[in-house]
Amino acid sequence: MITSFRKLGAEKLNGLSPADRKLEFLKFQTIVPKTIPEKTFYEIILNLNTSTNEIEIKLGKELSEENRFDFMGFEIPVKGNPKKIYFTTNQLRYLDITVPQMIEKIEKDFKKSKEYDEFKKYLLNIKDTFCTEKIRIDKGKEKKYCGLDFEKLQNNIKLEIGKEQVSIKDIEEYCKKVQTENYPDLKSSKKSELKTYVNIYSLKIDGKSILETGFKEDYVNIVDYTLKERYFDKAELKKGICGICGTESDITGKIDIPLSFYITDNKYFFENLTEKNKHKSFSICKNCFEELRIGISEIQKNFGGQVAKGISYYIIPKNNYSDPNFKKVCKKINDKLQGTSSSVNGKFNEIRDIKRVEYKNEDFVLDYLFYTQDKAKFTVLENITDVSYSRMEFIFDELKRLTNEELYSKLIEVVFNHVYVLLFPNKLSHTKVDSKLYQKEFLSLFSSMINGRAINYDKILRNFNYIFKKYYFNTEYNNDRRLRERHIQMNILLTWFNKISGFTGGFDNMVDTSAIPIEDKDILEFFRIHEDIYSNNTYRQGLFLLGYLINKILLEQNDKSGNFMNKINFDGIPSKRVHRLILDVTEYLSIYKIYSENNGVYSQMVDRLQGIDNSELKGDEIVFYVLSGVSFGRYLGHKYYMEKKGGNNE
Repeated sequence: MITSFRKLGAEKLNGLSPADRKLEFLKFQTIVPKTIPEKTFYEIILNLNTSTNEIEIKLGKELSEENRFDFMGFEIPVKGNPKKIYFTTNQLRYLDITVPQMIEKIEKDFKKSKEYDEFKKYLLNIKDTFCTEKIRIDKGKEKKYCGLDFEKLQNNIKLEIGKEQVSIKDIEEYCKKVQTENYPDLKSSKKSELKTYVNIYSLKIDGKSILETGFKEDYVNIVDYTLKERYFDKAELKKGICGICGTESDITGKIDIPLSFYITDNKYFFENLTEKNKHKSFSICKNCFEELRIGISEIQKNFGGQVAKGISYYIIPKNNYSDPNFKKVCKKINDKLQGTSSSVNGKFNEIRDIKRVEYKNEDFVLDYLFYTQDKAKFTVLENITDVSYSRMEFIFDELKRLTNEELYSKLIEVVFNHVYVLLFPNKLSHTKVDSKLYQKEFLSLFSSMINGRAINYDKILRNFNYIFKKYYFNTEYNNDRRLRERHIQMNILLTWFNKISGFTGGFDNMVDTSAIPIEDKDILEFFRIHEDIYSNNTYRQGLFLLGYLINKILLEQNDKSGNFMNKINFDGIPSKRVHRLILDVTEYLSIYKIYSENNGVYSQMVDRLQGIDNSELKGDEIVFYVLSGVSFGRYLGHKYYMEKKGGNNE
């Protein structure tokens, strides 16, 4: 995997001069401005006005990916305690100490060189004018430090803050207020939203960024040293073999990689390594480091996402890096995994280009890295390797084929995200959801789907029944719609799973011993679509028909709270209780005088459920197929109503 990152980065640097290579490296380490649909956020600027000797607070450019390289901002590392030298960064409070800490950085790391003397002199003038000695509390103790003198804030800002001594926290609160009050579309934004999405803060002098001054080159060189060159100074270098490209060169073992992933394909690991010999465990040359960091940045920006509300992933291409279509291929798969109906079709030109790729001799090969990240900790949850693009196309084409069946008439939607929604705890089923409780099981299922390994049928039904019960008894939601859709959607998933991976654990079909053929065209069509599940399985067909008749009773009861659904045990129906349920259905059909009009379906149901009392069917399977019949009956009523009305699925 680490080789894939490096090769992707190499494509970005191919053919560049050393100077351009340095700049390109830095560009790919910059912060990607965050955005949120239908809301506009802006860069926040602390401007040091040398004419008035005042500190001004302004809004800058709109936060967008297009402006990323204009901002040229860098995140403060969460590990260690590095100098806060970036003039554009991701946290406002760091700008308080940027000028004095850049001076300290120059004095510490470049004390033997006079290369940055003029830059240092410039910064000292700024420090003398705008900074002062302050005190902060650190672990209960007072500590002195040098930071911006907020007594020099513009008077109107100080009056609005309304405090004699203004802190950086007060400045942060003021900036949130400025964002919301000046732009109507931010009126509804919560403070937590602003903290999450405003991630570009700049320190400017007389309205100019540090890159617009005569010290641009000095600043760029110092940042480059901080992010890369310091790992390759003479004190850190050893002669040896690079652990990535395999060439003999100057190498280092003292590196900082954003993703602690490299052990996923470099198996060697040694304990008790000292500073002097740790390069023997993992070493890297300068060229590979540059390419690796750029590759990581590219993957983080373009090929990542989240599934199951809390499980993050990266799609990592392993070949065809120079093909202009590989981004489109990754994006198409990414859209499918995100599971939004509006994104899965894509634009015509994009799909046309991808189709060209499909007919090439060499298929795209991708890795899928699932992870969690908490501050400095990066944990790999699952690493699925060497998955072909054609395999992913087959998987999602099968799902699309099922959902495009005429019977569903675009009223039933199933996308990849339904795997999570139907089978795992989510906000519709649980008040609080912790992805740690299900992430291992979810990724195991996903891995089976991708690799074509058989899926445990019993476990799938058990999970679904548990989640559906939570849905159904949650009074905040439209239970009728859940009852109408969920089991149809789950039947689609079952058919999909069987097509792409197959089942183990209780799925085996029995021989069809029924004598009375089914005549209802809609039921026959449903069984045709899901023939892998129902064909030649007498009991499943019979249970489905039993549920279909229960829906007829529910319609007569007009969905009263004390209806027939109270007789169904959502935790599972033992096979010996099916006969009792049939008797109850018979009785209610007679009570509501609808027995004769449903006599055909009733006879077909009884014919198929003979001997079920002695079967080995589990309770989860029985209740699922009964409720599938209820769901289908309700769906048909809704379908014909919508066709007559010509409206949307509400």
